[in-house]
Amino acid sequence: MNGKSILFRMGLNYFSVFTIVSIYAPYLQVYLRQSGRNVNEVGYILAVTQASAVAGPLLFGALANRGFPLKPLIAAISLTMAVFLFSAQYLTGFLPNFILFAFVGLCFSALIPFTETIANGTLEDPERQYGLARFFGTLGFLVPTFGYSLFGFPAVFPAEYILYAGIGLTLFHLLTSIAYPSYAPKSPLHIHKEGSLGPVFWVVILLTFLNRFAMNAHYSFFSLYLDEVLGIGTVGWFWLVGPMMETPVLLFGGWFLSRFSIPTLLFVSGIAIAIRLSVYALFPSAFAVFAVQFLHWGTFGCFYIAVIAAIRRSVPRNSLTLAMALFAALGMGLGPIAGSSLGGLVIARWGYSALYLSSAVIALAGGLLSLTFKQLFAVKTAIR
Repeated sequence: MNGKSILFRMGLNYFSVFTIVSIYAPYLQVYLRQSGRNVNEVGYILAVTQASAVAGPLLFGALANRGFPLKPLIAAISLTMAVFLFSAQYLTGFLPNFILFAFVGLCFSALIPFTETIANGTLEDPERQYGLARFFGTLGFLVPTFGYSLFGFPAVFPAEYILYAGIGLTLFHLLTSIAYPSYAPKSPLHIHKEGSLGPVFWVVILLTFLNRFAMNAHYSFFSLYLDEVLGIGTVGWFWLVGPMMETPVLLFGGWFLSRFSIPTLLFVSGIAIAIRLSVYALFPSAFAVFAVQFLHWGTFGCFYIAVIAAIRRSVPRNSLTLAMALFAALGMGLGPIAGSSLGGLVIARWGYSALYLSSAVIALAGGLLSLTFKQLFAVKTAIR
């Protein structure tokens, strides 16, 4: 299989998996709220989806580490997720929602890290090609989100249409999963000294936790903030701006990585998050909030190319599947768990402004901390 074919196929896979994100990230919170859940219950359900997102990559990653090919495993996960989403339309109480969406989170959490593993394990030149492949993931978010906004979704549709969209997009990913390049990881079950993940990886986990903990105030509660504070029901227009702003950073990720250090990119991300969330808290107007969506090139774009590059450069190839699973579970998973569970409580007691200001402080602290690891990130330790 030649390099262009792999790049195209990975682009398709990223596109399809991020169509699921386009319904999962902005609208799950809206579905739960419109289904009768109060803000505390929304926070708890979002928290359990994030808690299961810690277990998902580790559980399915254990299968992969035993030599199970990722391609059929991804297809099985997508099918299972569709079944749980289908069941949610009939089991609508708080406890059934809590349980069902825990399993949805378990399944969904494995799809992106497995896609990342295959991309970084099969692309001929991942340092340069990764950003282009990942750009199609951005398109996978943008295209359906534009359609939702154009037709007034979900404001003018019943809440269950959010579930229908989620089921359809999950089945679309199942259909396109046949395009994944074959990849059977060879990671050992017990990592020996020469396969150690190393200190850089664990620093990445710490910085990712702080970054995602802070930004989760946006991801889990932004749609509710737009509706309940600003009175904006068609939230998709606000969600559209961010992915468009991350596009140039992803497309030219190799250029950014060649000119800026990983700690610098993480610092920029922390500052951008702090500014963005502070505006939500201090200037709650549609114009100001819309304007700071343009900071997404920093809040996500700089962050993501930095952490993926750090993992790719520092982790031995035979440990890549395990590294991506741990990154998704401990870095990308634990932060949102804390953010979702605490966020609902903070909003209920002190309001949205308190949540966004406190999260801005955490983002700023993480950005400043990243600068202290400049020398550590400068060392390439991966065994290829």
